[in-house]
Amino acid sequence: EYFARFGQPENWIATAAAEVKCPVFITAARNEAPRWKGIYDAIKHDNKTGYTPSTKGQHGSRALWEKFDDNDGYWAAVTPFLESVKAK
Repeated sequence: EYFARFGQPENWIATAAAEVKCPVFITAARNEAPRWKGIYDAIKHDNKTGYTPSTKGQHGSRALWEKFDDNDGYWAAVTPFLESVKAK
């Protein structure tokens, strides 16, 4: 919710997330999880998955890169999510 510095309300993203009508996978580095929890909770879609790594983790799609030792946790979380979306 860092858009407040651009003049948006503090809950701008969470408010928009409440309108999401598609499957959602959300993750980040472990220290970022508290910042996306409210957004995740606002999403009303039945097929949503949130993943918080037990390790420090990575920011963004780089979490899936082989060069990071903890990429397997991210893959273990996102793969079943993608399979569930593909199955529909």
